[in-house]
Amino acid sequence: GLLPISMTSTPFYGRVAYHTYEGVTVEVDERERLAHDLGQLNAMILVNHGILACGRTIPEAFLRLYRLERAAQVQLDAQSMNHPLSILPDDVARRSGEQMDGFGREATNGKFGELEFAYLMRKMDRIDASYRE
Repeated sequence: GLLPISMTSTPFYGRVAYHTYEGVTVEVDERERLAHDLGQLNAMILVNHGILACGRTIPEAFLRLYRLERAAQVQLDAQSMNHPLSILPDDVARRSGEQMDGFGREATNGKFGELEFAYLMRKMDRIDASYRE
């Protein structure tokens, strides 16, 4: 699972769900199992498959998804070094995650992810705005 080895991972400490890979997702009844496994959380690792994130808004869901992907990438990069990982103590990981969440809520005035999402939309428009058609 996602280990508390970096500041990037701490917002997900104890707050990421897991769903076991069932094969290509074509069965409608898997939706119920996904929702059950997600529960009240906003981030999920689809084991051997990918990641999923939720939010009250598209920007919030996007930023959570982006940060979860970055946390996973940091862990994969660290594991590729074939060196023992330095796992943060539970209290440090929990406190760091709470601090990051608190700062995110305060700094954005409840508009979590909107600044980043607006920037990326402008960037996409500069590269190729045809997606809007």
